[in-house]
Amino acid sequence: MKKAVFFDIDGTLWNYQMQIPESTVLAIRKLREKCGFSKTEVQESLGLVGVQSIYDWENGVKLPNIENALGLARLLGVDLDQLLVAQPLVKENATKTEQELSDRCRISEAVEKLEPMFADMLLEDGSASDPAADTEIQLEDGTWEKYHYPVLEVLAYYSVSQFRLEICNRTDSYARFYPKERRFVVSEKGLEDEALLLHEMIHMNEYALSQLPSQYRGRVAACLCESLQKNIYDVDQMLKENLSFFQDSSVDREEHDTLFYLKSLDLDMRMHYKLGTIYACGREHRACA
Repeated sequence: MKKAVFFDIDGTLWNYQMQIPESTVLAIRKLREKCGFSKTEVQESLGLVGVQSIYDWENGVKLPNIENALGLARLLGVDLDQLLVAQPLVKENATKTEQELSDRCRISEAVEKLEPMFADMLLEDGSASDPAADTEIQLEDGTWEKYHYPVLEVLAYYSVSQFRLEICNRTDSYARFYPKERRFVVSEKGLEDEALLLHEMIHMNEYALSQLPSQYRGRVAACLCESLQKNIYDVDQMLKENLSFFQDSSVDREEHDTLFYLKSLDLDMRMHYKLGTIYACGREHRACA
């Protein structure tokens, strides 16, 4: 699968609170209405799974990916810059923009080299959780055939660049992902702590999965469990002991569920860490946050 990612370097398509400017929201809605298309007609023309994406674009929830943006521009008969209308760059924000760009580049570089280990959480082609690997559907005549379960765009176009990325002034090894704010904060030492970065990257990938029907998340957990059973003889017992309702910590109950634990064990093995290393990373920060 090939991905296209574009960066809003000067902060004119996303503002500093990672919100889509009103200029773009209004442009998409007004151009659609001017051309006389309903939301459903746009959805069908672009081949989208549902009409929810159109509502999201017109309410500033998210931008269309580059493929859909180009398709929408063609459908409405306009250039792309008439659809994605940038907000003016305020001069006093220039220094802040440069710092944010530097932070984003450094964090992206640190995370990018670890991303291949999360192919299973994104259900990528050829990964252990690839839905095409063993999914079949029964036809009307009673026979079965292979079926490629559709992976929605939230996974196909997932990238750390969709979040607000910040380097903080803490002197310890610190990192934390804030899903409600779509924000990832890390310290200088945290950038060099791969175990800590991997811990937070599980949270980021879980955030992507949380936007999809539960069967996607269930498949990832089932595939991880099957894989770990081949390499850790007592993994079933480990899972029972780690079930959230046996934990005393409210942080564990709310943020570190069975899927998180399974993926942390998978990453421990890939990185040749002692089992439990990645799961334990950063939990003291979350407990006192």
